Amino acid sequence: MTILWAVGGSLARSDATLARYVQDWRAGDAEGAVALFAVPPAPAELEAIWGRQLAVLHNELVALEAEGGGNGLEADRPFSSMRFVDATDGGATEDRRRVQVQVVKRETTRSSFLGLFPTTSQVLAPVADLGWLELRRVSRPSGRPGVPDSPVWLVDRFDLLGEKHPP
Repeated sequence: MTILWAVGGSLARSDATLARYVQDWRAGDAEGAVALFAVPPAPAELEAIWGRQLAVLHNELVALEAEGGGNGLEADRPFSSMRFVDATDGGATEDRRRVQVQVVKRETTRSSFLGLFPTTSQVLAPVADLGWLELRRVSRPSGRPGVPDSPVWLVDRFDLLGEKHPP
């Protein structure tokens, strides 16, 4: 496993790359996030994109709250209202993944267990689509003699919250 981790690294899975991108976005770490792109933007450009995206997301959440959306929609904590869903269609290759980004709210559903005992549970229900990200698997040279190149997943492009990359 150590050899696998050393060769593949933390970007060997598309969901790990996505999680790291979202973590860097939340933390405002554009310097770290540009390494996750197939065609990396400048850190200042990525910071500007994130600033505009968060402003749009905040406005979207405020509008949804005003419409009575409630139930977990928090404009002051926008990432808690987002969900990333695999939207890769059946015709996609193994080297590409599309992820749909949605605003979700918590809804309470009522049911019964064995028809006798009432139960309630909360589920996340999509409220609005925000756009998508596409990740692509590429081969990254290891740079070390005798160590094979490693496949990694990188953010290839996105159309998210009014911003596109590459433009």
